[in-house]
Amino acid sequence: MAQSKKPIAPKKKALLAKIHIAKKDLGLDDGTYRDVLRRITGKDSSSKMLISELERVIYEFGNLGWKPSAAAKSKHGRKPRVSTDKPSRQAVMDKIEAILSDMGLHWNYAHGIARGMHKKEKLEFCTDEELHKVMQGLAVYQNRKRQNRQRKKAKQEGNE
Repeated sequence: MAQSKKPIAPKKKALLAKIHIAKKDLGLDDGTYRDVLRRITGKDSSSKMLISELERVIYEFGNLGWKPSAAAKSKHGRKPRVSTDKPSRQAVMDKIEAILSDMGLHWNYAHGIARGMHKKEKLEFCTDEELHKVMQGLAVYQNRKRQNRQRKKAKQEGNE
């Protein structure tokens, strides 16, 4: 009877993925990769490592010059993909991105608006008209926030 594999913890799975991305980005062949693993942890396979050992390997890859891609560290999340055959749809998505960035909001905020307004789980599932309405809602929110900041600033200047 075959043994079933133990499930891998999400954090360990993410660290393993990061290690394999770093291996590829650094251009390490299998032998060199395993030499680095043995030097850092004494183990020749990342799947046999503890989370703390995986973190040490990632730190070492950083010392070797590896940097995670910008997409992995993005402050506002990943921009949803849209069809390139509709420039107007891309323009609306660019406007949504600009508003979110200006207000320091994550893409999940826009997904939440789509969910609330149109019962669509993500922006990608919205029709062109629904996407435009999400953009309008964000623009109204942005203007309201800007006006509130201006009123607050004027009030503070008036009190001084």
